[in-house]
Amino acid sequence: MEECRNSNSCFSLAMIDVNSFKRVNDIYGHTEGDRVLLNLAHILNINSNISFLPVSDCKTL
Repeated sequence: MEECRNSNSCFSLAMIDVNSFKRVNDIYGHTEGDRVLLNLAHILNINSNISFLPVSDCKTL
């Protein structure tokens, strides 16, 4: 956010509900669940002109 503020750029935050995602963590574990989220972020990145960063990778803003 600070970088956006300094460069007078826009900042957006989106929350995406991944249906039944809890089952992924329950069945395959949190490590695999994190991998699924990172892959989802990658898919969103390559199919859009904006950057997505999973919340688990974000530092305190």
